[in-house]
Amino acid sequence: MKTFLELLRDSALSIVFHVAPRFANVLIFILIGRLAGPDQAGIFSLATTYLLIVTTIMRGLDDLLIRQVAREPDRAAGYYANFLALRLVFSAMLYVALIFIVQVVLNYADTTSGPILVLTLSVLPDSLAFVAQSVLLGQRRFGAPAAILGGANVFKLIIGTIVLLRGGSLMDIAWIWLIGSGLAMIVLLFVAMKQIGGLRATDWLDFSPLKTHWRTALSFTAITVLTALDSQTDTVLLSIFRSEAEIGWYGAATTITFSLLMLAQAYRFAVYPLMTRHAQHAPERLARLYHKSMHYMGVVAMPMVVGIIVLAQPIVLLIFGPKFLPTVPVLQVLIVSLLFFFLSEPCNRVMLVKDRQRMTLGFLSVSASTNVVLNLMLIPKFGAVGAATARVCSATLYFMLNYGYVSRKLVRNADLKSLIRPAIATAIMAACAIVMMSSHVVINIAISACVYFAALWGVRGIQREDANLLRDTLTRRFR
Repeated sequence: MKTFLELLRDSALSIVFHVAPRFANVLIFILIGRLAGPDQAGIFSLATTYLLIVTTIMRGLDDLLIRQVAREPDRAAGYYANFLALRLVFSAMLYVALIFIVQVVLNYADTTSGPILVLTLSVLPDSLAFVAQSVLLGQRRFGAPAAILGGANVFKLIIGTIVLLRGGSLMDIAWIWLIGSGLAMIVLLFVAMKQIGGLRATDWLDFSPLKTHWRTALSFTAITVLTALDSQTDTVLLSIFRSEAEIGWYGAATTITFSLLMLAQAYRFAVYPLMTRHAQHAPERLARLYHKSMHYMGVVAMPMVVGIIVLAQPIVLLIFGPKFLPTVPVLQVLIVSLLFFFLSEPCNRVMLVKDRQRMTLGFLSVSASTNVVLNLMLIPKFGAVGAATARVCSATLYFMLNYGYVSRKLVRNADLKSLIRPAIATAIMAACAIVMMSSHVVINIAISACVYFAALWGVRGIQREDANLLRDTLTRRFR
């Protein structure tokens, strides 16, 4: 029972440091789209895509670091020093490779390549900041990353908005992003250093943690390389086959979809250290946590997916304006992938804590290859809608492979029957949203959300023990 409340608390804090960067990106993207049009928004979307690629490639090292600090908290200082050195060298190499790709291989115009190269230079401070964050998360210290990254992105958002409203350029925004990332890095490194009690000279010279886990590090890195390939190939290929405006329309759809995906990723960071400890000391609790996670991922994802499919046009008009109407069919297709991304997260965590990263790597290889092939087939003819279709197909395939393995090999009685009740509540909510189509979209969303939670409660889609625990906790707090 206590575990459920801890997960709620840690997930809420994780949402802050995951949503904050996305929130700043989203609002700046919207502002650029409204002030400068889809072309400039497309360039900004392309720049942030390349930054995501180079940072995602190294996220596997973060997952490994979180897992090892959770397993061996007394060796946190050694892991911290080793991974700082590794990430610094790796990120510098990736940035040099990116310069070559942008300026030589793809040969973008200067107006496109300039903002990309400045903004993606943030990979250097971001990489070191993520090492510090991973050490804190491995110790289940979520408050500091939430406050620091939240503050840094508020800085980016406020200064960026002021600059844009005064007629600033994309290059100005790129420099603001770099400065904000540098500030976050400095503070996070200091906090993590203090948390582990400082670093000694022997910590910097002792590479035994990396020597012990170098094979695992390669597997984790390969997983995130494929994840980056799977998740960002579409935007890069669009930049080759289509115009900046179409990148902007597709960027609007991915902005909405991936902003919501941050909720699943926040839960991932909250549940990962806990799953790691359960896997070592209480396997039966790991199974219960997995079942609960799958259920609540469905509870959260299904109404968002169906609601956005129904209300895609008014949502796009409200957020981006009439210049982005071509985004509507793209969003209606792309948002389906959100459900499979959500449901994949508990499977991913179980695979990693059970040391099945090689199987995950195999599944990602199939999924990423499928995504690239489908993008090459569909983008030239269908543009952004084709890219969205490829994303949905690859996400569905990856979930089916991952879930199938977990249910057969790792967790007993793993099925999706618990999603039936949230599905019923979602259908009731969708009917309400359709009936209210003539009302303002904000009113429609608010009433439909209330209908969904009422229906969910009515069909007992919220597990009784969790509902009782929440009620008792809130009662004590208000008293």
